[in-house]
Order: sequence, then structure tokens, then C-alpha cells
Amino acid sequence: MSSMMNKWEKIKGHVVEASFHDDAEIVMPPSNNRSSKAAKNLKLCFDNINATTLALQERNLPLAKWCDLQEELMKELGDNRGDESSC
Repeated sequence: MSSMMNKWEKIKGHVVEASFHDDAEIVMPPSNNRSSKAAKNLKLCFDNINATTLALQERNLPLAKWCDLQEELMKELGDNRGDESSC
């Protein structure tokens, strides 16, 4: 998910620009500061989850231990869902 969001960030401006053409079939949803901030915070969380996942894979942990650690991470993220600095 992190890489998909990074790719979207790279092409977003072009897609928005293309949506303004008269014959465009691209319809962009309305954007506001709140949704942009939420998207940036979500991207930060995905970046952190991705980095953690890669680090765990590099340590050659047994699958059961890796699953336990990922489950703890996801629970902690869920518990801190309302805290913008939790990621």
C-alpha cells in the first residue's frame, strides 16, 4: 500500500490537470485540507508498517514470531488511531 500511495503522489498533479480538459473522463473527488492531512498521516503509517515489515523479514524470524510482532504493531496502531502522532 505504501508504494501505491507513493506512486499516486508522483502522478496526482498530472491526473488533476487532465481532469480539467473538456473531453476528460476523469472525475476527481473534491479535496480539502482535512482529507489531504488525513491522507498524509495514513501514508506515514503505511510507510512505517512497510519499513517494519521489511526489517522483520530481514531478521529471518520464524513465521509465527513474525506474525505475533505484526499483530502487536497493528493492535498498537489501532489503539492509537485518534492520536495524529501515533505513526
